[in-house]
Amino acid sequence: MLLSLWAWSLIVKFSTGSALNCGHGDWSNVGRSSDIECDSDDLSLQIQTQLITEKNDLLSLYLIDEGETFDPDKGADTENPNRQTLRFIEIRYSDPMKYLIGHCSSKDLETMTEFDELPPSDRDDLIWTIFKSNTQLLIRCNGALVLTLAFNDSSIGDCRERWHKQFKKIRFSTRDTASKCYRKIRTCSFKPNVGDTAHPKLVPGTVLPILAGAIVTLYCDHDWFTLTGDDTLTCNSSGDLTPETHPTCTRDLAMTCTPVYVKQGRSATLEAVLSKATTWEREIWDIEGYNTSSIVGSEIAGQVLEYKTTKMETVGVYGYKVIIQKQGSHQSCDGTILVYIAASLPCLKVLMLIYLWNLLLSASLGSAITCGQEGWSNGNKENIIQWDAGAHTLQIKTKSPTTTHDLLSLYLIGEGEKVFMDDVQYENHNRGLLRLIEIEFSDPMMYLIGHCSSAGLEKRTEFEIPPPSDSNKIWTISKSDTQLLIQCNGMLVLTLSPI
Repeated sequence: MLLSLWAWSLIVKFSTGSALNCGHGDWSNVGRSSDIECDSDDLSLQIQTQLITEKNDLLSLYLIDEGETFDPDKGADTENPNRQTLRFIEIRYSDPMKYLIGHCSSKDLETMTEFDELPPSDRDDLIWTIFKSNTQLLIRCNGALVLTLAFNDSSIGDCRERWHKQFKKIRFSTRDTASKCYRKIRTCSFKPNVGDTAHPKLVPGTVLPILAGAIVTLYCDHDWFTLTGDDTLTCNSSGDLTPETHPTCTRDLAMTCTPVYVKQGRSATLEAVLSKATTWEREIWDIEGYNTSSIVGSEIAGQVLEYKTTKMETVGVYGYKVIIQKQGSHQSCDGTILVYIAASLPCLKVLMLIYLWNLLLSASLGSAITCGQEGWSNGNKENIIQWDAGAHTLQIKTKSPTTTHDLLSLYLIGEGEKVFMDDVQYENHNRGLLRLIEIEFSDPMMYLIGHCSSAGLEKRTEFEIPPPSDSNKIWTISKSDTQLLIQCNGMLVLTLSPI
């Protein structure tokens, strides 16, 4: 969120033309015998100077806060109580030009300092802009930055204590021989939301103070974020940056943790994939039940992160989390590791249940196939069906698929085995832990017998004996201790002997 943040600026115009006229617009004559109300919470000040005719002419003014008072000015005397107690700014038209920031730029109250950068000399008239925030003082001359004074960096012990405070009034010193006219103006500044991971910043080189009418540009100084919204803001006459809808920095880098299937007793290679290549300073792998692994480097680049686990000895489902960090921000993702038992899994003697998880063929559940015949039941998915494979075979009716790659898919559940039914996301858990039979109605038709027909849990195999091309099919599945048989309309299309 962008806010109007208190700041004070002073514009001083030196002209070599005719005498300055203060009777136009909102300009007023400078007086040196009274305070001028100027609340630094929301006001800035512009000052025009009279025609410069003498070397060593001086701009000099005091900043007065609540509770501070201005005593009768005693000029240059170092015992002058005003110079001892109040903040003041002076610019001397010597050769070279010099400045004095009371209680900040020198240990005494009289020694002046040359500007870090000499004011431009390409014009007869000079416009000085003096900007004060609660952290620094900036002085520009004709737009060129000639002084940056950070209060925390000053060698004068009480600089910050004095200068970070606001002020309510100003007063021109009797030492001032240059200032003639002044006017109160507003400036704009901004402050992002405290605690945001990334927030808009002014582009480098933005001229401060931001005066009414100025347009500033914002950006996100973080390679994991993109600016969302208008990247330009305008300072209006009320001291507000508009439009009111402020831009934000939106995270634009996503990371996905890949599900991993690993056989019991083997190590797994975990993988996290970023949406685009980037650099980061630290990566952390946090695996449920295992020691956290943290990799720290000065800078790591890429799009894919990998980590090899120790041997996974216990069958089950484990969560893992990957975090990468940079500049106090982070990206993360969550994944699962499915540890399944070794090759003996498909050869368990007793098969107690089947689970029709994903019987996608609409024909098998629709009116085209009548399930009301004797011995037939509707195969609603997510139903657990009692089946003693030692005593019965299983038959499933389907019709020609209505879309390419329709699928017959069921799980076989042994005694003591658990099926995850609460949420669709657990289907991958079932694939890693349970026996699985899938038939894909592709061209040609293919099958997958989980943990038996392929090394992975996704790769399907073409039937060596193509199933009949009849529209309506009856699949017969028989399982013994030593083999699995699949028939289609009475034709044997698959014999699988795991052992």
